[in-house]
Amino acid sequence: MTKKYKYAAPALIIILIPCLLIGLFALRIERHRKGFAKVETGQSKQTVIDLMGSASEIRSCDFPVYNYHEKKSEYCFEIFVYRGVYDQWSVAFDKDGKVIDQYYWFLGEYGRRPPDVN
Repeated sequence: MTKKYKYAAPALIIILIPCLLIGLFALRIERHRKGFAKVETGQSKQTVIDLMGSASEIRSCDFPVYNYHEKKSEYCFEIFVYRGVYDQWSVAFDKDGKVIDQYYWFLGEYGRRPPDVN
């Protein structure tokens, strides 16, 4: 290997690895966003996992989101949380593993669905 190209391979690796990781993260976020739009009340946990992938975190229902929906908290068993950079998608399940509600946050704003689902 000539002296001129001695650092080309390490430099290429240093550039490609972060690009690959960022790309994979972007694909995961897109899967969460599109899958969330297809989640409906009554679907099973496995259907949600098939649509959105594995949850970033699984929380109990004493999570503060239920301050907004106190009536539904008695039916909630657990919440799957999916995180993006500025987004968070959450799906609540009853004790039978069926979807009872879903939530979306973007920079502190709370809602049911992302504004740009396609």
